[in-house]
Amino acid sequence: MLTCYFDGSGSKGGTKAYSVAGYVSTVDRWITFNEKWAALLKRHDLPYFHMKEFAPSVKHFKDWKGKEAKRGAFLEQLVNITRRYVLHSFSVTLRMDLYEVANEFYPLKKKRVVPLLLTGGGCISKALYWRRNKKRTKEPIAFYFEKDENDWGILKQWANDHGYPCESAPKIPDPSKPLDFPLTPLQAADFVAWEQRKLYDDVVINGLERVRHSLKGLMTIPHHWDAFETRDFTNFAIANKIEPRKQWLDNLRQST
Repeated sequence: MLTCYFDGSGSKGGTKAYSVAGYVSTVDRWITFNEKWAALLKRHDLPYFHMKEFAPSVKHFKDWKGKEAKRGAFLEQLVNITRRYVLHSFSVTLRMDLYEVANEFYPLKKKRVVPLLLTGGGCISKALYWRRNKKRTKEPIAFYFEKDENDWGILKQWANDHGYPCESAPKIPDPSKPLDFPLTPLQAADFVAWEQRKLYDDVVINGLERVRHSLKGLMTIPHHWDAFETRDFTNFAIANKIEPRKQWLDNLRQST
């Protein structure tokens, strides 16, 4: 069986871009992946990995601040574990300014076309295309997203409507609850989603001429990373029969 784990990075109001990313692999590979990832965390006395805490060196990483050699080596080990046990990576990034502009032309929000649907649904579509292309359609496939993503219910309903088995789960363990679910694949998804969102915030949008070393490492994993561009909103609207707002059509008629 194939299983995909995805996580989102960014927020509708706090960042310039929103990314969903993750990986597909077999259940057996994920079990071994979990053992290796958890063992690495244990060696560093870490209960979990969360890029939002690692990047600014807070919480469990507060003593790592300024220790760039240690930080770089740790991320490289995470990349090596991921590269060894996953089959492919998928990501879709959405620039929030483009989304807001598109919403002025098409009633996206009114139609419940939210950022998670465009990015998370895009990742699911990419994974399904990869499965067909690899001729693995006889293998069942399931999708997991990090719990409490914004507008999760909308993505869940879309997946249900299309017959895609899609559930949510926490990526950070709750000490008060027994662990009956592998959390580490979602932590790996958090890593690549954060790097994708950071790429668009720092490089694509702000024009900085640099790519983080850790992202370069993740790029060695087979991947299909994409971004939702202006033309994609039009294509999405046409495919889903979403008509432009009336005032735009009126303006268009007047101009012609």
